[in-house]
Amino acid sequence: MSKKKILTVVLTLLVAVCLLATTALAGVAPSAPSMPSAPSGTTAPSTPSQPSQPSQPSQPSQPSQPSQPEMKFDDVAEGAWYYDAVMWAVKNGVTAGMTPTVFAPLEACNRAQMVEFLWNAAGKPTATIKAVPFTDVPDAAWYEDALLWAYEAGIVAGTTSTTFSPAKECTRAEMVCFLVRLLSDGATDNMPFVDVPASAWYYNEVQWAWANGLTVGTSATTFSPDKVCNRAEAVEFLYNAFAE
Repeated sequence: MSKKKILTVVLTLLVAVCLLATTALAGVAPSAPSMPSAPSGTTAPSTPSQPSQPSQPSQPSQPSQPSQPEMKFDDVAEGAWYYDAVMWAVKNGVTAGMTPTVFAPLEACNRAQMVEFLWNAAGKPTATIKAVPFTDVPDAAWYEDALLWAYEAGIVAGTTSTTFSPAKECTRAEMVCFLVRLLSDGATDNMPFVDVPASAWYYNEVQWAWANGLTVGTSATTFSPDKVCNRAEAVEFLYNAFAE
């Protein structure tokens, strides 16, 4: 076979192959490109929640006040005429009970005790003197500071020039004199007590005490100046003078 024929055959085959390929490709429908999916709607960013307000710290509770121990004396009834005076005297350090449960309101007071009571009620002022002229007052006596103050202030004098008689029972007249010499402003008034003569050494003091409400006497017309002053009467005098 001549070269020309061979070439013709080859070209014919190539054309046939190309036609077959074209027909084959035409029979397969190309799939449509898929549409890109629409992007999902953009979610709006959520508004950040407001930070919670910090809770206010709770106010600290006030510490409870310590309760005062109840003062109760078996021999001081609440209805007694001296009840308020006793409670005031013990609470304010004027005096204390004979024991934690016994006040002994009817027990007599002596002169040393009276001076101590008065000094306590007055706030325990300090004297400038260091000694008194009384030979019956021992050094460092338990009532020494009270006596120094009372003697220097002219509230008490001795039973003599050299004795104070600290253990001697104190009368109502003496107690009133101690008080009035501390408190008196010189005011006086008529007095209803028939057992307090104008010549009595304690007349002016009892008169002032009555006029200023420190005492009402043992009756409407008697003061009983020589009666021993007991603990109930002593604190009542002081209560009338300092608490009201």
